Amino acid sequence: MSHRRRYIEAIVIASIAFVLELWGSGYTHSVALWGDAWHVFGDGSTLATGLVALELRGRGKPAGHWELTTSLLNILILLIAAALLTQWGLTLLEKPVPVSGYSLLAIAGIGALCNLRQWYLARGLGGAHMHEHTRLGQVLHFASDFFASMAVIAGAIGILLGYPQSDAVASLTVAAIILIFVGMLGKEVWHAHRRHH
Repeated sequence: MSHRRRYIEAIVIASIAFVLELWGSGYTHSVALWGDAWHVFGDGSTLATGLVALELRGRGKPAGHWELTTSLLNILILLIAAALLTQWGLTLLEKPVPVSGYSLLAIAGIGALCNLRQWYLARGLGGAHMHEHTRLGQVLHFASDFFASMAVIAGAIGILLGYPQSDAVASLTVAAIILIFVGMLGKEVWHAHRRHH
């Protein structure tokens, strides 16, 4: 499969997952799923930037700035998502809202399957970029998405078992996962920047 085709398929998957999870967050009243949806939106945005970089390189034009933008855009979107999830998660710990556990479980499960497919596609993009941090950043982003989906699934199970604060805990867990991967990605970007300057 060509790099271009991998990008396009991953972008389509991200778009479908984003719409499904964003709609699902309103349907289920899950803040954790809302956060996961915007995390997926970050995937689509950075994939689109990566595709532009790939096309530029194919035409013999410099793409380094675009590849750096890919990683920085990842970091920015993830930080915003983490901040909002932390704020809302802490609020919901004190005042939990009813969440539809079965629907949340089903939607988060579909999201996790989408993440796995995107992870597989991103791993095949190793030769598409001059900078290692671009490929690694994409793989780390999809890995963080998968683990975030697992946290949402765990929250759904907790709700079904009778723990109404489970969505709040899942939200805070997703925020923590995001921050961990932001730190790893930031480290890679910094090392790549130092190697080229």
